Amino acid sequence: MELFLWDDFKDGEINEKIKYWVDIWGELIKNFNKNSYGLNLSNPHIVIKDIIDEIEFNKMRNKENKAFLLKQVNSFLKNDKLIKNCYKVEFESIREYLNSDKHEYLLVICKQVKKAFENNGYFKRLYSRLKKSLLSSDEGEEIFKEINSISQSLIVELILNGFHLDSIKRMPVEIFQNYMVIENDYIVPQYPYHRLHFNDFKDEKTYSEVVREVIDNLTIVQRLDALSEYVLGLTSKEYYVIVPIEGMIGDVREREIGDVLFYNPRFYQHVKRDEFINVESEEENKELFSREKDRLLNARVKVKCVDWKSAKDLANDKLEEIFNVLRCIYKTKCKFKAITNRYILTDLLGTELNEGYDLEIHEIDKEMYSLDMKDIFSDSKEETFFEEVSNAMYQSNKIESITYQKLMYSLHWFRKGEESKRAEDRLLNYWIAMENLMDFKSSSEEGRNIILNKEKETSFNLIKELIPCLEIMGYKNSILKDLFRYVRDLTYTKGYSDKATKQGLELPEELRKQCNLIHTEERVSLIPFLKNLEEISKYTEREIIKDKIHFAYQFYNNNKFAENAIQERIKVVQDEIVYIYRYRNKIVHNAHYDNALLPHIVSKAKEYANSLLMRIMYDYFISDEEELKDIYFKWHFNSSIFMKNLRGNEEIDIINYNFE
Repeated sequence: MELFLWDDFKDGEINEKIKYWVDIWGELIKNFNKNSYGLNLSNPHIVIKDIIDEIEFNKMRNKENKAFLLKQVNSFLKNDKLIKNCYKVEFESIREYLNSDKHEYLLVICKQVKKAFENNGYFKRLYSRLKKSLLSSDEGEEIFKEINSISQSLIVELILNGFHLDSIKRMPVEIFQNYMVIENDYIVPQYPYHRLHFNDFKDEKTYSEVVREVIDNLTIVQRLDALSEYVLGLTSKEYYVIVPIEGMIGDVREREIGDVLFYNPRFYQHVKRDEFINVESEEENKELFSREKDRLLNARVKVKCVDWKSAKDLANDKLEEIFNVLRCIYKTKCKFKAITNRYILTDLLGTELNEGYDLEIHEIDKEMYSLDMKDIFSDSKEETFFEEVSNAMYQSNKIESITYQKLMYSLHWFRKGEESKRAEDRLLNYWIAMENLMDFKSSSEEGRNIILNKEKETSFNLIKELIPCLEIMGYKNSILKDLFRYVRDLTYTKGYSDKATKQGLELPEELRKQCNLIHTEERVSLIPFLKNLEEISKYTEREIIKDKIHFAYQFYNNNKFAENAIQERIKVVQDEIVYIYRYRNKIVHNAHYDNALLPHIVSKAKEYANSLLMRIMYDYFISDEEELKDIYFKWHFNSSIFMKNLRGNEEIDIINYNFE
């Protein structure tokens, strides 16, 4: 949350909706995997692309995928104002032909809509609707919900358009930044859309004066328009990404394979040198990447992208394709690897634009990032859990069971997912970890369901049914836990400027103590915090904080509200599982998928696989359940009883409700 962003504006110049938009945009991205306040990876553009893929690669044969896509289209026609106002006829036609066998006709319609979306028609209309909401006089609760909803769709649309998530996160903040004044009144612009170039001015003073005048006279409408103009006006550019290579060595010659040039940096340099740097000095040769051996090899990869922050990932994908071919032909023992945490980015003339040293573990860092054995046997919650699990693991009655074998097998695949580099490999490994735990062919009668009433009980359907049961168990408490950490962090967050010191949220010391908001390593009760939510809300004007507090208060004090919130969460989880499964199938069967969304789908797969394994380990090793079926029966039954109690408005204590 930006503490000083609004200080340079007059009182009342920035309305609460704009402040909320800047805050919620950052929160959605920051909390991407948080249950209670994260980004929902779905928008009409994605569904159109999915329908096209389903027809072109599967002839729309999968009934489950077809039903899912139809449900998404119906949802947009019912709830999405932009679709209802601007694309109603197109989406009604898509719905009509989804319900038929005329898939070729449907394909033509979807490609037409996709073309309109990809020409920024959808983004333009969506952003225009956001701007209208931000500048309206409406201050009701619904307008803030709409800003949240539009922001979600815009973020996903920007991801699809090739923008890196780090760039997307900063966009709303940047349009409201101004400039820094340093010595001699020199201006350093922080507002990036002023379109002034230093080289176009006769001197530094003139440049500073013009920049100051332009930024000082910006209206709120001009600032909002600047972001839209920037996105709509941006075109793909070509870059070179230079990275060091392992598993291959080079001599004095260069070798070019498509867009990739392999070369030895001792003999060739592709980054333009500053005229004041001694090019003979190896210390100044960045392309060595601090390596000392003679037969080094670099790769210079040409990529084309909208956002330079995505260039490194695109370069790695191209290198992996070449490595795949090389490995099939050459059987050397050393792995082919691009060290993409070290890179140099240049334009096509070799002018350096950026260089990076991202965090990745190498020999020199391995001790720093290794697990310390003393931590395993400390008193923290994680280590206590590990100790209890490890003590139960090797009991003879456990080792010989099918459940134990399945669990060990799935833990193996989860670890492979964690330690794999490529997103595709990670997703497949996480899915195998889940799927293996849902196969009951050897322990149930042929064709007989053990949990589901009507649908065929496939591993996929069981995952879609049981993961939400886990989510219900975790979600009901995570809302309060996440809010507690959020509020506590705000009370400790301080920002400093030359004008003032600010706190994220300033509460009376007595209230902080009463709510257990004073930081401690010990476990604390959240009940006092829950009871004082309304009081805490009085000490802030930030709509994002009030919104979170209001949601939590309603959730724990209104059964109907809690039921609706959980049902909405279940729907999101089930949709995400469908996306994970569809991407799994695309990788396995078609080798065709959207690279822009894949990393975000992988993070969801990891979250659900991890949650499933942790809970099974607890129930099997610590709660001493005998079989996986029994564990799943318990989850399914207990979560359904909880939901029935909410639906019947029974007097239940949500925060202390026990699913055991």
